[in-house]
Amino acid sequence: MKSRRRRAGGTVKRKTPVTPFLLIIISVIATPYTLPSFDSPALPAPSVATQSSLVWRVQNVEYVESPWYTSLALDHDGMPHICYSSGGAIKYVRLTEDGWSREYIQYSFCHAPSMALDRNGSPHIVYLDGMYTNTVYTTWNGTGWTYDAVDLLNGWPPSIELDTAGNPHVCYAIFEGVLKYAVKRGGVWRVEAIETLPEIGRYVSLALDSRERPHIGYYDKENGDLKYAWWNGTSWVKMNVDTAGDVGLFVSLALDSNDIPHMSYYDATNKELRYARWNGSGWVRESVDTDGDVGLYTSLALDSRGNPHISYYDKGNGDLKYAWWNGSGWETVRVDTAGDTGLSTSLQLDSHGCAHISYVSATAKRLRYARTITLPTEPQNLSVRVGDGFVLLNWTPPFYNGGERICNYTIYRSEVEGEERVLTIVDGNTLTYNDTEVENGVEYRYCVSAVNRAGEGPRSEEVSVLAGGLPGEPGWIEVRGGDGYVFLEWGEVEYDGGLPVESYRVYRREGGGEVELLVEVEGERRYNDTDVENGVEYSYSVSAVNGIGEGPRSEEVSVTPLAAPSSPRELKAFESGEGVLLLWSPPEYNGGAPVVGYRVYRSLQGGDFMLYSEVVGELRFTDSDVIRGIEYSYMVSAVNIVGEGVPAGPVTIRLPTPPAPPRNATVQILSDSLCLRWEEPEDDGGADVIGYTIYRTVDGGPLELLASLGLKREYIDGDVQPGVRYLYRISATNRVGEGPPSDPVRALFAYPPSRPENLRGKVMKGAPLHPFYVSLSWEKPEADGGSPVEFYRVYRMEEGEGEHLLTEVHGATHLIDYNVTVGGIYHYRVSAVNIAGEGEISPAVVVLVGEVPGPPRYLITIPGSDKIVLEWYPPEYDGGFPVVEYCIYRAAERGPAELIGTVEGDVRIFEDMEVSPGTLYHYWVSAVNAVGEGNMSVERTAMIRQGAEGVGAAHMPWQWILVTALLAISLVPIGLFLYRRFMGGGLGGNTGEGERGVHSHQDEYGKLQK
Repeated sequence: MKSRRRRAGGTVKRKTPVTPFLLIIISVIATPYTLPSFDSPALPAPSVATQSSLVWRVQNVEYVESPWYTSLALDHDGMPHICYSSGGAIKYVRLTEDGWSREYIQYSFCHAPSMALDRNGSPHIVYLDGMYTNTVYTTWNGTGWTYDAVDLLNGWPPSIELDTAGNPHVCYAIFEGVLKYAVKRGGVWRVEAIETLPEIGRYVSLALDSRERPHIGYYDKENGDLKYAWWNGTSWVKMNVDTAGDVGLFVSLALDSNDIPHMSYYDATNKELRYARWNGSGWVRESVDTDGDVGLYTSLALDSRGNPHISYYDKGNGDLKYAWWNGSGWETVRVDTAGDTGLSTSLQLDSHGCAHISYVSATAKRLRYARTITLPTEPQNLSVRVGDGFVLLNWTPPFYNGGERICNYTIYRSEVEGEERVLTIVDGNTLTYNDTEVENGVEYRYCVSAVNRAGEGPRSEEVSVLAGGLPGEPGWIEVRGGDGYVFLEWGEVEYDGGLPVESYRVYRREGGGEVELLVEVEGERRYNDTDVENGVEYSYSVSAVNGIGEGPRSEEVSVTPLAAPSSPRELKAFESGEGVLLLWSPPEYNGGAPVVGYRVYRSLQGGDFMLYSEVVGELRFTDSDVIRGIEYSYMVSAVNIVGEGVPAGPVTIRLPTPPAPPRNATVQILSDSLCLRWEEPEDDGGADVIGYTIYRTVDGGPLELLASLGLKREYIDGDVQPGVRYLYRISATNRVGEGPPSDPVRALFAYPPSRPENLRGKVMKGAPLHPFYVSLSWEKPEADGGSPVEFYRVYRMEEGEGEHLLTEVHGATHLIDYNVTVGGIYHYRVSAVNIAGEGEISPAVVVLVGEVPGPPRYLITIPGSDKIVLEWYPPEYDGGFPVVEYCIYRAAERGPAELIGTVEGDVRIFEDMEVSPGTLYHYWVSAVNAVGEGNMSVERTAMIRQGAEGVGAAHMPWQWILVTALLAISLVPIGLFLYRRFMGGGLGGNTGEGERGVHSHQDEYGKLQK
């Protein structure tokens, strides 16, 4: 059984930090450095090691001295950045196209760096400063290094990660045995303790999940366990991962895409490399490598499928090793076996899944960098160009070279699909090849592959091509011109160049202009050119095109197309004394031949057009066979020797008739007249309306002319009497004559009624469905305006809203409004409506929906030396409106109750200063809301003892004695809690000098019950 070592209780004291000069000294000495000269052999050239299915490229980076640590990160381009300690100095190197670039960060007494890169590729580093016993954070700001103290104590090597905003998260442990987590936001570090044990967190590894919450793997030396902690959003969750022996050294933590934790670590008891992962309900642990003393300095990375990859040190053989899960089992390889090598490994995987490792060779005292080399991807953009007896190939380099330069390209060729053979091999700097060993007319297929030191990559996509020469010109060409077109035909070529003719190109010259490509025709030897202008001369030539290119053009042939004339211009129709007059202008283009005449077409009422007449020598035509009110449409076309052109028009005309009746006539009752209004006729008969005529009938008498107007569509009839019925009809007149009258409109001359009287509103209690409703009633208007009231309009306005029509009431002078809510304030107004319209609206009545409040609760009286204090609780029910005031009543001895004062609704205490010792007083309190004053509270009594400074128990009311005793009993547990909290050291125990424990308390509150 594993022994468990526990630390004795007591306070852990810290070393006093040396803080004042830290940032000043760092800012002075931390500048880019020039490599010092060492008495050591020159660094060897990069070497390539091959084992299993992986190819490794290993190179020396820098001379190092113990103690050494390395931390590797990759930028967006997959280029490595390494931060390391050497002889107490912190250094930083990165690989560029020009080689390794090096800088000093701090010169002495520093070690254990951990690095992360932000999205711009700038390094963020945390390390231990042994001179000032600080944990220091530094980053590159673009021109220099900035320094900041995370903690004024240091201890074991820290671990750093960056969130998406670039904020640093750091996990570390101090020598006093406290595992800490720190994050910097807004320029301020927030530090908290996670766990306290002797030498806790000697090895830590930090990762952030998709919600940027921290996850930490760490080693518990006190118990020899591997542990895991993560922040769930409200607290730290901690658990044991592996407790079988002394396990958890050199822990490395990574999270997969589902935020599942994976850890690699060293089992010191069995001297083996182990791996653990969370399966959703528990930790799955397994041995990865048990061959000797293996598994020190582990570094874990996960590939795109979530499979683990681990770099580690084989102490028994002094080798750098690498293990990975291949989907069904673990594979291990030795990466570097030159001397004692593989210490302080740091592993990263790039976007192609290639491994990058930084580590230290103790024998050579060198910082080394190893990476896997994979096969290159296929070459890109393979294209071919053919000529007479050759095929020229071009391509671009692979998207990814596998991490090593391309040595050469292999070119494959076949004449049958799937039977490719190597045509030739060219060096890696060549991206073109001319194949001259081809026959015209033969189809060839080509593909290309890239080769690096790891081997040959996949082949590019295959392209096929026919080899051959250019075709000859077509054997003959014929053209025929017509009305707006030229039709071309041509013969086959005598020689196709060894390849089929794919298309023909037709060229055209307009008049004496330049030759231009008109169209490319595939599949046939004819073309109809409709993009021509009649009367213009065109010249055409044709060439053939095969897979190689375009052959010579044929000789030009010319043609001039002719056409019928264009449409006559400016066709118009007019009314004349003889009927309809048509006028037009000659066509803009005569089609290449003179116009010999015109044809007139006519349509009646939207019917078909028929040839109506032919006109020679004139640009006009009169149609005398027309009828007023009938719609006629006309078209006119021009005719030349080629034929008839496109007709102009149509133009439409209708000889006017008298207008239709005016529309939508209405009559409005005014105070002393009737106002007629109407709309213009739907059909003006084809001529503008010039006036209106008004006819009137009085009480069923004959229809008589009342007035003749101009274009105004309103008339005021002031010759009217109350109670008399009038009928009106209106007609419209145009230049042809007066049209039929409108439909009659009738009116009884009357006035709107006066306002309803005595509007009253009352709040009523109802059933549970409507606990309150408003009952409205009113009286009829004093004057109905000469016409009986037809209905009443009830308007309502709520507080904070505008007035709106609530409803219309027919045959009654009362209304029940159920749609009200308790606490609502409603304003009601009513108007009467007769045939003349709506009368004056009544004054508003205001109704408050609710009740007076209930009595105040829990009234108590507290006698003093010269006054009596009253306190109470609000009513249980406020009646639907807030309490705005409390009324205090008092009776001396058994006298009558009198109002002695009031307080505002948010005050529930009152001091009665007008009291005399020895007199027994009776008190009541009532609440007041917007509705009114409610019932009084329960009666309470009080008396001031004669000659006393305070309240004597003998004169204290028994209710007050009971309340005082209950309050004293309830304060006992609160006093005990406060004593333990502030005098007894708190609930959480002592967390160490300068540390404050984090506790959660829940207050309990008592409530008075009715």
